[in-house]
Amino acid sequence: MPVFWNLVAIELEKTVRRPLFLFFLGLLVGLLLFIFLGGLFAFELVTTPESKVFFKELLAGTAGGELALSLVLNLGSFSLLILTAAISTSEYQWRVLHLYLSHGVGRTILLSAKLTALAAIAVLFVLVALILGLVLGLPLVIPMGGEVTIAGIGKIFGQAPRVFLALLPSIAIVFPIAILTRSIAATNTITLLYVFIVEPVLSAAGNLVGEPFSQLTRYLPFQLTQALVRKLPEDIPEGMEEEFRRIFFDPSLAALGVTLWVIFFAIAAWLIFRQQDLTS
Repeated sequence: MPVFWNLVAIELEKTVRRPLFLFFLGLLVGLLLFIFLGGLFAFELVTTPESKVFFKELLAGTAGGELALSLVLNLGSFSLLILTAAISTSEYQWRVLHLYLSHGVGRTILLSAKLTALAAIAVLFVLVALILGLVLGLPLVIPMGGEVTIAGIGKIFGQAPRVFLALLPSIAIVFPIAILTRSIAATNTITLLYVFIVEPVLSAAGNLVGEPFSQLTRYLPFQLTQALVRKLPEDIPEGMEEEFRRIFFDPSLAALGVTLWVIFFAIAAWLIFRQQDLTS
């Protein structure tokens, strides 16, 4: 185990020094600052009560934390897709993998360390967004109004693990493709096409065709990540409870599905990696 954690520390250190990581982290921080400071400026400019209520409900208090988690879910997912592809494929070119393996590091422990290090980066993204969202959002209660409660803050912190889990497929799906292709261009093309085109098209087709195809598409990996963080409306019309529960997937079941997909992608990456000839 000391070898494993040493590898994780090495992978983390290499990742946080990458310009690509610093770019995505800076982009996240910059967007949050722009949204909150720009929102405060816009709040002072607008005159209609409806507009002021809009900015208050969007930014002030714990709403700032919710907004930040929503942003990191989308931006973080894209960032991790690109970052994982860059990390996974570059080491073939730099022959880093050959160096590790020639010093007796096993392939299983090496792959596990890389996955763990990138999961830690996902944790970092979520924590930065959550802390910055609350630090910027809570003071806005003073000019914008609203209230801050312990229950509201606890709810935000309770949402953070879901967002973290929803980011993991963006890491896991890249590894088997990167290991198989050894090409950052091919990896990015395949993963981005699947995430942003193929799966949404399959989901839309399932909705058009109807059951049972529509039920199957709900279990696609990134449909489950959306279900994991989607909130069930509080004011459900009477008699529509079952319909809403059918539309809004059970978060616990979605969490299990996401976990199984992550395990599936990790096993696929391991199977490809353990058979791979690294002498070529």
